[in-house]
Amino acid sequence: MIATRHVGFEACFNFRDLGGYAGLDGRAVRWGKLYRSMTPQYMTAADARKASTLGIELVIDLRGERYPSSGPFGEPPAVRHAAGPASAWQPSDNLEEFMAAAPEDALPRVLDVYGQYFANGVRAMSEHPDGPVLFHCRLGKDRSGVFAALLLKLAGVADDDIMADYILTQRDEEAMREFILRAEAEAPIREARLTSEPIRRESIEAVLQRLVSKYGGAYGYFARFGVSAHTLDAVVESLLEPASG
Repeated sequence: MIATRHVGFEACFNFRDLGGYAGLDGRAVRWGKLYRSMTPQYMTAADARKASTLGIELVIDLRGERYPSSGPFGEPPAVRHAAGPASAWQPSDNLEEFMAAAPEDALPRVLDVYGQYFANGVRAMSEHPDGPVLFHCRLGKDRSGVFAALLLKLAGVADDDIMADYILTQRDEEAMREFILRAEAEAPIREARLTSEPIRRESIEAVLQRLVSKYGGAYGYFARFGVSAHTLDAVVESLLEPASG
C-alpha cells in the first residue's frame, strides 16, 4: 500500500496517485494505476530514474500535439497520447470572454470544449488496461483537474472526495507556478484568469454540477462524445480493485 499519494520530483510538481478513493460497489480505486501531474517535460536525470520505477505505460498529454514531449514519461516503452488541440485552443467563440471569466464560470466550460479530447484519452486508456497511466497538462491544475474528476466519477467516487482531491493541488501550486515561469521565460504564455488564479473548491463544484445538469453524469458525458459503453466499462474495471469473492 502506498503511504502517500504525492510523489516528489525535483522538476515536476503536483505529481500524485489517485488511488485509494472508494468507488463503485465499495471497490477502491487502485493505487499505482492512475497518476496526474504538471508537465513532466523538464524532469532532471534523477527524476527520470525515479520515474522509471513507476512503470507507467501510457502518458496522456492534455496539451495536445503542439507539444512534442512529455519528458521521460513519454519515451518508449511507454506510449504518449496527445489528447488536445493541434493548434492554439479557442475555448469559445469569444476568447476574450473566456480569458476574463471567473474560475467557477470558466472551468465548467472546459467540459464542453475539451470533450472530444477527454474522450480520446479514455479510448487510449481502454487500449492499455493493465499498466499505470499518467495524465498531465501544463500546470496539472485545470484540464488535469477536470479529467481527474471525470475519471473518478466514472469509477463511482463521491463528489466530496473528488473536490478534496482537486484542492490537493494547493500544496504545490506556488512551487509549480514559479518553476513554469522560469522554464518558460523565453516564450511566456498568456494565461486566462482561470489559469492564473488559485485553486478554489467552488470551481470543481461547478464542474460536477454541470456534469450532471448538462450530461447526466460521467457515463452520459463520454457517451455524448462517442465513447461506447463497452469502452467505459472496461476503463472503470481497470481503475478499480477486483471485486471481493
